[in-house]
Amino acid sequence: MSHNLQKTRTHADGIFAALFAALTPMVAGLAYYSTSGRIGAAVCSAGGGAPTVIGGGWLLALLAAGLTTLGSAWVWKHRPGRRIGEIYNAVASMVFAALVMHYGGGHGEAHFPFFIFVSFLLYYRSWRPIALACAAILVHHLAFFMLQRAGAPVVVFACIDGATLLSHIAAGLGQCVLLGYIASRMERSDIELVRSLAAQELAASVFHNTIEGVIITDDQGRIESVNPAFTQITGFSAEEAIGQTPRMLKSNHHDEAFYKDIWKSIAENGSWKGEIWNRRKSGEVFLESQTIQCVHSDDGHVRYVAVFNDITEQWRKDQRIEHLAFHDSLTGAANRALLGERLRQAVGAAAESEGTLAVMMVDLDRFKNVNDSFGHDQGDELLRAVATRLQEIVRGTDTVARLGGDEFVLLLRHPGAPEEIAAIAARVIDTIGAPIELAGLSLRVGASVGIAIYPADGADAASLLKSADTAMYDAKANGKGVFRFFSAALTDRAQARLHLEMDLRRALEHGEFELHYQPKLCLQFGTPHGAEVLVRWRHPERGLVAPAEFIPLAEETGLIEPLGDWVLEQACRQLGAWRAAGDGLTVLAVNVSAVQLHKGTLAQTVAELLARYQLPGEALEIELTESTVMSNPEQAITSMHAIRALGVKIAIDDFGTGHSSLAYLKRLPIDTLKIDRSFVVEADRNEEGAVICSSILGLARNLKLAVVAEGIENAGQLAFLKKRGCTAGQGYHFSPPLPLHELNAWLRVHEVRHCRNCAHRAACASTAAPEILEVSL
Repeated sequence: MSHNLQKTRTHADGIFAALFAALTPMVAGLAYYSTSGRIGAAVCSAGGGAPTVIGGGWLLALLAAGLTTLGSAWVWKHRPGRRIGEIYNAVASMVFAALVMHYGGGHGEAHFPFFIFVSFLLYYRSWRPIALACAAILVHHLAFFMLQRAGAPVVVFACIDGATLLSHIAAGLGQCVLLGYIASRMERSDIELVRSLAAQELAASVFHNTIEGVIITDDQGRIESVNPAFTQITGFSAEEAIGQTPRMLKSNHHDEAFYKDIWKSIAENGSWKGEIWNRRKSGEVFLESQTIQCVHSDDGHVRYVAVFNDITEQWRKDQRIEHLAFHDSLTGAANRALLGERLRQAVGAAAESEGTLAVMMVDLDRFKNVNDSFGHDQGDELLRAVATRLQEIVRGTDTVARLGGDEFVLLLRHPGAPEEIAAIAARVIDTIGAPIELAGLSLRVGASVGIAIYPADGADAASLLKSADTAMYDAKANGKGVFRFFSAALTDRAQARLHLEMDLRRALEHGEFELHYQPKLCLQFGTPHGAEVLVRWRHPERGLVAPAEFIPLAEETGLIEPLGDWVLEQACRQLGAWRAAGDGLTVLAVNVSAVQLHKGTLAQTVAELLARYQLPGEALEIELTESTVMSNPEQAITSMHAIRALGVKIAIDDFGTGHSSLAYLKRLPIDTLKIDRSFVVEADRNEEGAVICSSILGLARNLKLAVVAEGIENAGQLAFLKKRGCTAGQGYHFSPPLPLHELNAWLRVHEVRHCRNCAHRAACASTAAPEILEVSL
């Protein structure tokens, strides 16, 4: 039961208790004076004088009446259990009525039970007291006549005629009817009171305790009431808000049309629901979800109730989730999903306006070296710096996206003429190529850019991205650090490259590769002491594929590592077979790729192969190109020392074509320099070729390194090299690359001369090349 309802009932009970206590002596006095003859009997007269019943008298009657009254007061005040209260009041009312009537001469019997039971009914408020009260009243009015007719001594009435009996019955029934009417009216009003007070208390509790802010305004928009949540959310107290209008919260984030739409919705539908930006007392802007309801009250006035809650944090979380869904987590640039959406929108807009747009695919050059040398943390910082630089280049309407790894895409709306697009691409290359300072390091990377233009190079998002990607690969194939526009020829080339890559992977699985050998000869005697082994691909449809066609692709796709390992093992296997047969060549040189060298496990792989095929370390010579060594010289030197520790010799292939540092050359643990074919073919034709070959020979002699000349094709070149002191060479002048069975036949007619058994070894020790069978890619 609510506090207000309990308070109301307590007041009503107190009033009836006081009324009962006041009427008790009044009615008792009326009975006394009626019996004494001072007032005439109202209903019937008692026989004889003042009655006495078994030692009773007025003193005893008043004492019993007083105790009964005090007992009833105690029950009302302390409110014992319902059952105890019901029994006590029923018994007390009967005892009190009997005492007053019997001792008082029979007067007042129609009044006392009524007062007792009405007060009793108001306290307990249930059907059970009503039933007890009605039963007690009827018993009270009939009992005396029944007892008197039976001759009971406690009955002192002399009038037992039918009229008196009828009046008592009528009085009892009348009191029951009156009690029922009062009870029904009281029950209905009590229920209504309970419901009304409960609804009011519930509404007040909700209003004060809800976490949503509530504003109640009059029909003029003036604030009449706010709840505590309003103060907690906005910072304005109730005193500051009441009398003001909700415009005190206006944030200026919405125009007047927005507010007009709100009031239009309220006028037409009676309510509005939506999101609105408001401002706190501190000046901070926040987003709230708000519902405004028009309410018509009982007094005929119109009020507006606004219920709102602060959804700023939820909005920020949603924005963060959306950002993560459509942006690269590392650089903050658009991701593939957002790029695709914006590209589709841009294509649609360009189609409607018959305009153009450009897509630039940007791939970083030498980024892998940064990751390998300085770690992925520095690589991530580098990618962030590149993304920032790209954002500074483009306009606000353009998009910078990162597809993954070191690939970026620029979407340029209304890019202008091809010359303007080319200028942007050149700026991208120059900006990315500038030094990037990170944690005390000055890092440099380059960029290759492929460009596709709508609608010439693609009619949709997918085709534009594919065309730009194709152009980017063409830029990489043409020296990197450049840009290329897309063309149909590039598409054909890209498709051919894709098919070749698929075939290359299949070739590794099906063993379609084989080795060819080009003999290497001692130039002093014209006898073979080694050979260079070249890997060939025997395609099931295209026939024999030259290394120049598939080796670059193998390096780009990472297939060079398994292919290089296969060549190395096949060379060791053939050496083991020759050694077991006691003929053929006994020394092999293997040209390995940069991937194999920088992986750091090459020395371990070589050691396992030497042990497997029972070969000494001097049976192999690892051949490296200048670019392989100089891409990461420190790591290369470490790996080369580990290889040299196995007794394996190392040669620098294509010497003079790269960018070797003489300082590094002095530190490299190498045994042989190989003069590149491009210098040898010009040695007998022009002075520049002759000077370069002579310089390399002199450098090798001073560094105590052996020299091998590649690509000897005529007698003039051979004569020049012999004159300059070159002791080893290879080329078509002696033999083209031969399959293994043809090589064996060739060796049978050419005596193999091993340097360690040659009588002239001491004479050419300073320049002679070791006996080698070179295995290269």
